[in-house]
This record gives sequence, C-alpha cells and structure tokens, in this order.
Amino acid sequence: MLQVKIFTIFPDAFPGVLGFSICGRALEQKKWNLKTINIKDFAKDKHKTVDDTPFGGGAGMLMKADVLSDAIESELKAETSSPIIILTSARGSRFNQKIASKLSSINKTIYIICGRFEGVDQRFIDFYQINEVNLGNFVLFGGEVAAMAMLEAIIRLIPDILGNSETTKEESYAVGTEFENLMEYPQYTKPKTWNNLEVPEILFSGHHKNIAKWRMEEAKKITKKSLNLKFLDEG
Repeated sequence: MLQVKIFTIFPDAFPGVLGFSICGRALEQKKWNLKTINIKDFAKDKHKTVDDTPFGGGAGMLMKADVLSDAIESELKAETSSPIIILTSARGSRFNQKIASKLSSINKTIYIICGRFEGVDQRFIDFYQINEVNLGNFVLFGGEVAAMAMLEAIIRLIPDILGNSETTKEESYAVGTEFENLMEYPQYTKPKTWNNLEVPEILFSGHHKNIAKWRMEEAKKITKKSLNLKFLDEG
C-alpha cells in the first residue's frame, strides 16, 4: 500500500480533493494511506514561528532548517527503510508522468514537504538530500496544491484504483506505451451530430487498425500544436 506523509503548515487542507470520488474511495478502502504532519508543531517559540529572514538580505522569508528537521525526524524514527523525500519548489525538476509512474509502484514511504514563503534553508535540502520538484514554470503561494496534483497523478496509476488497467494505456504521456511522449487523441460520444458538428466517420468504420492509426496521427497533431494557445496572441 502506498504510504504518503505530508509536511505542511496547513494540515487541514488535506486530503482536500484527494478525499473525493475514486481517489477518496481508495483512501477509505486503504489502497493508499495519508498522514499529515503540522510543521508548526515543531516550532521553537510560543508564536509557532517556522520562517525567518534570509542571511545576506533579500525579499521574503525562508522556512527554518531546524524546525523542518525536527518535523522530519519525528517520522523517520518509525521508518523501516529510507523514504523518498520531495520538496515542492518552483526551482525543482519538472514533475511528469514518468515520475508519477515510478512513485506509484515504489516500495517506500513518500514524504512531501509543502514549501512556503520564499523558500527553504539550503542546509536542510543538502543534509537530507531532498528531491525538489515543481509542476511547471510558474509560482504558487505554497506547495499544498502542487502536492495534491502530484499525488492524484501517482494514486490513479496504482493497480486496481481505476478498475480497468486499459484506462491508463492510451492516454496522454502513458509510460511504456507509444503515447509516452504524446498527448491523447480527440474522443467523441453521443449524440453523433451536435451544433452541426459531426463525429469523424473513421470511428464508425469498425476497422480497428485504421482507427488506431488515425488516433496516433491525431495525437501527434495535438502534441505539436499544444503550445499554441489562442489567448497568448491577444492584446
């Protein structure tokens, strides 16, 4: 069973969207397990301070190494093997389907530290050899939303979560398939005609080989034009 521990200053934010629908049912059925650790519980003062100003000056505040270390150590003592420790960080490596696939099958506890403020004391990152991960080239207020997004991608790949193993084989970036570097092809359902728009006739042909070829060609087209967002050209 996948074991996840979230380190955050907002523990009440979890499980959030992870507690709904398929993911929420899987949590109730103990197909994966979630524990939240409140970083503020390990603060050294009565004000529950977890951040301080950076040495050398600069804008923003940094999460304190000693507080984060105590939070991590409180859980490490119960582990039978070294966990995977991830810090949500705007400067981290880009999270992708390959990482999600790896983490969904790994036999280790996953720690996710939700970054906040301007960042984290580098000594903490270096000492624990933290894996810094981000969702893209943008900045959030903190790492809680990023942690939920990553976990949803990981959890849906756990065997038996979706019920049908074929579901994840022909979708965007499906690892180990011909779609690994592609976005998913267009899909259609009833009614056949909507707003004078028709479903492509190839999908009614019953010729599975030709349909598969069409879908692959369409996936390549969509992947190629994926960055062409219309609103980016608007004034």
